[in-house]
Amino acid sequence: MPSRSITSHRRHQWPFRLLATMAVLAVAALVVPAVSSASNHKVDGVRAKLKHGTLEVKGSGEKDAVALRLKAGDPSRIQIDVGDDDAADFAFARQAVKRLAVHARGAEDLVRIDDANGVFTDTIPTTLDGEGGNDDLAGGAGAERLLGGDGNDSADGNGGDDLELLGAGDDNNNESERT
Repeated sequence: MPSRSITSHRRHQWPFRLLATMAVLAVAALVVPAVSSASNHKVDGVRAKLKHGTLEVKGSGEKDAVALRLKAGDPSRIQIDVGDDDAADFAFARQAVKRLAVHARGAEDLVRIDDANGVFTDTIPTTLDGEGGNDDLAGGAGAERLLGGDGNDSADGNGGDDLELLGAGDDNNNESERT
């Protein structure tokens, strides 16, 4: 008799285990595509992707505002905020990012590093390239490369040993204005 009660008890548990397993798989199916597909889509024409350790952000070719920051409360995630409206549109594991390259493309773009949640450009080589147009480039506490291209550009390294190459145009280097 004892073996029947154990068998009977196990028979009643399997439907609950099956339902629990299905629930976990369903939640995982909903979460994983949302996170992984974020790097395969555009937000307002801006694309972000991680390839071979390089986090590459490409502008729309129109007027873009893009901020890059660490996630508040989770410095293991780098966020890209298209529109610079304090809402992350893309997020990547900081550990996977070995290099960061922003290509704003043509137009009047604002590209900035936001160190409010922590500094990350001190350990990740970073290039902000405004390309054509009148661009506003703002680095963080690390040593960034700020490239203006053609147009009337403004650049501020905001600390660090920055390299600023602003190209042709009536450019403004704000780095020298700080004390």
